[in-house]
Amino acid sequence: MSTRFAIYSADIIGGSGTTTFNQLHGSGLGMGQNVDEEFTGGAIDRGVSMLAEAESKAYLETKDLLKLLTDVSITAGLKCPTGALFRGRRRDDSGTFSGSNDHMVAASALGFFCITSLNCRQGVAAEARCEYWSLYDGTNKPFTLSVAGAASGATAPAVNTKYYLGPVKINGTSLTDVQSVEINPGLDVRWIKGDGDVFPRNVAIYLRRPTIQINFTTPQNLNTLGALYLVEKTNVDVFLRKGATGDAGRVVDTDANHIRIRASSAAAKPGDLAGQGNDDYASSVMILPNGTISSALTEAISA
Repeated sequence: MSTRFAIYSADIIGGSGTTTFNQLHGSGLGMGQNVDEEFTGGAIDRGVSMLAEAESKAYLETKDLLKLLTDVSITAGLKCPTGALFRGRRRDDSGTFSGSNDHMVAASALGFFCITSLNCRQGVAAEARCEYWSLYDGTNKPFTLSVAGAASGATAPAVNTKYYLGPVKINGTSLTDVQSVEINPGLDVRWIKGDGDVFPRNVAIYLRRPTIQINFTTPQNLNTLGALYLVEKTNVDVFLRKGATGDAGRVVDTDANHIRIRASSAAAKPGDLAGQGNDDYASSVMILPNGTISSALTEAISA
């Protein structure tokens, strides 16, 4: 029997129900172990190793932004009072996947889930990276691992939604020749530890410092911003066009199926302007929102 496993689905269990991510492109666990190694005076060999602390996290990468942004707040994340399940499907000898109850399940009893970045660039579907902070519930370690998961019952992989780079507008005026956008919710999440615990029992958001990095290939956008140095702007909107099958590749702009990420008030910090050889001049602007950013999931895109 093969002992290799492929990424499968993950269940993030929030207070109001379970969000199943079955359109994954990356998944993994980090145990975050800090080991105390004791070297006694007069001895050159390690005498003992003990687990001092462990800060365990998992990550997910998904292009199913509609499901993600529907269930997970881009500004506050998601409390997971009954944890999460991360699955791997066992490969079958001389076949595809096993039909027996021998699949991988990494389980957490308590945790916190949040979006760490959302990236899109010309011609490539937008993708989000998320983190799950696993916690100690007083009984269960942050993660436990089993290879006896059921072959049935888990949601099968599927393509649900895909979104692509759309227009970027500042106070209603579109920037031109935008090549990529990186949205960082900027959640400064920190472990809360004490009382001699090996595993943290809680986390909290200490600061929110969202940023929106917009990269483009025309100096015209710097003229549109009206400054080469820091300037205040309103309604910075990044649109993500919903993908569609067929030769159009996108749902038409007038349909309310697109995503908008907005900073209603922000400082805009233009980047350097540089060119090389026969390449175009390129520059960027870093948007520093005042307050939080917001997401809207049923937007039409006006001309």
